[in-house]
Amino acid sequence: MQLPYIVVLLVVFFVSMVGKFFSNAGMDWYDTLNKPALTPPRWVFGVVWPLIFLLTALAAITVWQRFTRDSIFWTIILLFVVNAVLNLSWSYLFFYKHLIFASVICSVLLTLVTYALIFLIAQQSFAVASLLFLYAGWITFATYLDFLFWVLNRR
Repeated sequence: MQLPYIVVLLVVFFVSMVGKFFSNAGMDWYDTLNKPALTPPRWVFGVVWPLIFLLTALAAITVWQRFTRDSIFWTIILLFVVNAVLNLSWSYLFFYKHLIFASVICSVLLTLVTYALIFLIAQQSFAVASLLFLYAGWITFATYLDFLFWVLNRR
């Protein structure tokens, strides 16, 4: 296995484990919040996020393997890195620091970066871009819920 694939898998694993740590640290606090009516049950997160991480890793590896090393390629790689940082930042802000409004801003940025990734990747491969559709849909929904969490829990 080539080094870039190992790096992608390690980054995805790191993001998922650190995000899980932040999330678990804030579960007692989360249970006290007023929740929007559309908030999914906890088990849904355990199904959706591993699938999102798997599809994202496949997209990143495919981009690395098949795309021409031009300025768009490097922009896509940078956006994958920014996406990972924002993903971790959201978990940290929401669950670990309980800063809901800051997490809403982070979630909006994460959504924009995810759509930018899809747009840039689709210019070269719609099939690879489609690997991020679940992520885009989920993060869009999550941003909506995040905003409602803020509205319902402002003090």
